[in-house]
Amino acid sequence: RIIAHREIISVESPWGPVHVKIASRAGKVVQVMPEYDDCCRLAATHNLALKTIWQCTLQLALEKVSHERS
Repeated sequence: RIIAHREIISVESPWGPVHVKIASRAGKVVQVMPEYDDCCRLAATHNLALKTIWQCTLQLALEKVSHERS
């Protein structure tokens, strides 16, 4: 069994901050996952679909991670 290194970063979405879990193995990112509770809170606060918040946050996190690792 291989255990991935995990870290949590904060991403500033247009609606507020969202925590994002990053999993990596051998220095390579293998998973990026926005925190469900943060996305739900922002969706309810701004009367938006959860999917909208989640997808936007995921895209911002991917951009942030790729920029930091390059």
